[in-house]
Amino acid sequence: GVEFEIKSVNFDKGKFKWTTQFNIAFNKSLIKKLTTDADLSGKGVIVDGNLYRTGHIRNEYYTAEYAKVDPQTGVEMIYVLDKDTYNKTGNTIRHKNVAGSDSLTWASETAMNNNKFELGKSSDPTYYGGLSNTFGYKGFDLTILFTFSGGNWIYDYDEQVSSYPSAERNMRKTLLQSWEKPGDISNYPQLQYRNIYVINGVPVNDFQKERSSYSKFMYKGDFI
Repeated sequence: GVEFEIKSVNFDKGKFKWTTQFNIAFNKSLIKKLTTDADLSGKGVIVDGNLYRTGHIRNEYYTAEYAKVDPQTGVEMIYVLDKDTYNKTGNTIRHKNVAGSDSLTWASETAMNNNKFELGKSSDPTYYGGLSNTFGYKGFDLTILFTFSGGNWIYDYDEQVSSYPSAERNMRKTLLQSWEKPGDISNYPQLQYRNIYVINGVPVNDFQKERSSYSKFMYKGDFI
């Protein structure tokens, strides 16, 4: 990484003094090598939902990739992993159907655990810094400080667990925008108690979102 810092005295006369300080740092991570003891398969090591693999960034999110809410059933869909490519190379790419389009499947707990992708997104900021101005007068100081950081991604688990019906916690008002009937276009699936969805007339109960992760609730972490 590279870090830069500059300080200046903008005004210093009598009993009044004004100084400014600015710093910024740029960071880039790359895992050069993992021992064979840690990475027996050569496909990387997964720790708490993050992938650590030779040639990849540090703290890379490794999770299912959200696609959409199916307009016909109101069930969330995720992309399907090309398992042949993954088994041969360890790389994660989307499976293609016979029409050449990305294959989708229901976002059940089992499917999300079996279709995880290297998203190329890390929780580590690639830059951060701050700007401060300090004003001094007769022994009293006033400092105004701005900090910033960015280039990283955050996973909002609190939003995830409050975006689905639950008897144990409060729910977000966005649930009022949930899918209701075939043809509806929504980013929120059909409302079902304990997330037991009805698919083609059959109840399916493998949709416990508290135990699975996917990219729907990932956001850029930039702030100032």
